[in-house]
Amino acid sequence: MKAGISTLCIYRQRETNLVKFIEDHSWVKRWEIMNDGFHMVKPMMYDPLKNISKSYDIEFSIHSSYSGVNIAELHESLRKYFIKFVKISIEDAYHLEAPIVVVHPGNITLFSKFYLDSALKALIQSLKTLIRYASKLDVKIAIENTTKHEASLFTTVEDGIKIAEKLDVNNVGFCLDVGHALMSKSLESFLTHPPMKIIHLHAHENDGKNDEHLPPGSGKVDWNGIISQLKKLDFDGTLIIEQLDVLPALRAYDYLSAIAR
Repeated sequence: MKAGISTLCIYRQRETNLVKFIEDHSWVKRWEIMNDGFHMVKPMMYDPLKNISKSYDIEFSIHSSYSGVNIAELHESLRKYFIKFVKISIEDAYHLEAPIVVVHPGNITLFSKFYLDSALKALIQSLKTLIRYASKLDVKIAIENTTKHEASLFTTVEDGIKIAEKLDVNNVGFCLDVGHALMSKSLESFLTHPPMKIIHLHAHENDGKNDEHLPPGSGKVDWNGIISQLKKLDFDGTLIIEQLDVLPALRAYDYLSAIAR
């Protein structure tokens, strides 16, 4: 397994050029592009990013758009639109030869909270559509556990099992978000009984109550223990550091790289 960094670290830097930023930090060999906000991938970036990938031996993953996107939406026309939006990230991954696209599991709305079974059914339908599409492009979907603060349909192992049992788990995997698992008191259970194969990981910490995105090494998480358990699970994916600023992300990259060898 290797460490990497999410471009979430420049999410609040509107004027930063995504391509130049990655090239300027080419010693980081795994980058997850946050396909949201002002730094979404555009077709004109495909060739420059692929050139950087080949020149510096960098591998990308894509975090699909999530702000305002809800693939568990009960309004069918809206749900289909959200699916199309996520498909753009899958296409971007294909063009960048990125093997994984991270997808958020959808949210409970003011309406769907009265029809949770229908919301789960809508989520499953959306995931099946996205998984089929991604498989045709040789891209794998990684479903991320999120938080109750986001009214998520996937915060615990039990939630994940309900989703996994309806999917072809050979064509989909689990993105374990450590910080989110801390908030749902589910980190240990996710590591010992993951609902599907862990193929990707988001690395950050918090106080167990707020999604603070503290850097790995802050003392809230036993990363040596996590890495030891991941090895038992034959995890060979990437530990993507999610920080809102560049310097903490780079320090955390050095920290995780040293212990993930």
